[in-house]
Amino acid sequence: MGRSGIQARQSNMELLRILAAAGVIVLHFNAKALPVTPLPAKLVLLPLELLSACAVNLFVMISGYFLGRRESVSIQKPLALLTQLAVFRLVMHLVELAAGSAEFTGLGLLMVLVPTDYFIVLYCALYLLSPFINRVLALQGGEKLRRFLLLLFLLFSAWNYALDALGALTGVSFAGGSTVGIQGAQEGYTLVNFVLCYCVGAAMGTKALSVKKPGLVLLGCLAGELVISRLSLYLAIEYLSPLVICQAAAVLALAEKLRFESAPVNFLASGALSVYMIHMHVLARFDPASCAERSFFGTLGYLAAAVLLIYALGLAAGRLYEAAAGPIWKKICQRVTFPEIRV
Repeated sequence: MGRSGIQARQSNMELLRILAAAGVIVLHFNAKALPVTPLPAKLVLLPLELLSACAVNLFVMISGYFLGRRESVSIQKPLALLTQLAVFRLVMHLVELAAGSAEFTGLGLLMVLVPTDYFIVLYCALYLLSPFINRVLALQGGEKLRRFLLLLFLLFSAWNYALDALGALTGVSFAGGSTVGIQGAQEGYTLVNFVLCYCVGAAMGTKALSVKKPGLVLLGCLAGELVISRLSLYLAIEYLSPLVICQAAAVLALAEKLRFESAPVNFLASGALSVYMIHMHVLARFDPASCAERSFFGTLGYLAAAVLLIYALGLAAGRLYEAAAGPIWKKICQRVTFPEIRV
């Protein structure tokens, strides 16, 4: 997610940002590759799929980890994120028009300029709400906070996941029983799931919550997801899955133990959000389904090439945007006082 107001960058957490961004690429690559890839190449993709399942939740938990003590935020950051998203989408649309892979229409231009990226929009909403969420968490404290988190977990993760599992077993939709909305919990693609993950990250950041033996927890989550994947892969990797949420918390806890400083890691992590913004457009130039005809090592190499190239392009795009837009934003901030949301 960006640095979320970090004063001193912790390379262990910055490494998580890199891995989470790479995980998002893997998930979208595998969406086309896994259904058609035979053994033994599938033995490469499935473990990486399960490892990457917690990528989005992990992004949000990291933000909670560092934002959890903040009492105020400025609307400047969400505006900057939405502006960057619009610029990236416009540039990529122009490239597609020039390449002849897209046709110019007024509606197409509108779709590019209006922020319709669920992740960025939900993150901006979460960011603006964060001071109020932090106050609620601070009022609980200790055992009360852990009970509150357990209630959120049961209401918005366990209950809804049980409904999804029941639907997968019976072929009947139980969406109307969701605690999120009449259309169901939408596999965790909701602000509700973002708030839950944020609260977990914030509690871990303030040491009100810890994960004992995170390595064993991580292995247990992966084993459970592997078993569930025999029934339905998408059920196994739902963002709202209790296993996927616990997996993200375990990874965060492992990173807490890994203390180091690395300028290259910090530099690479600075492009994580830009990678997210462009990855689907670049990934469209790859053919993940071609893994059906690739060998074990060919599949691994093709996936690695996709991840590395997309990350490199995202990092470069972010740096170019920062060089071009940074001075503009600096002048705007000198002339405009952006409102703060404060509790």
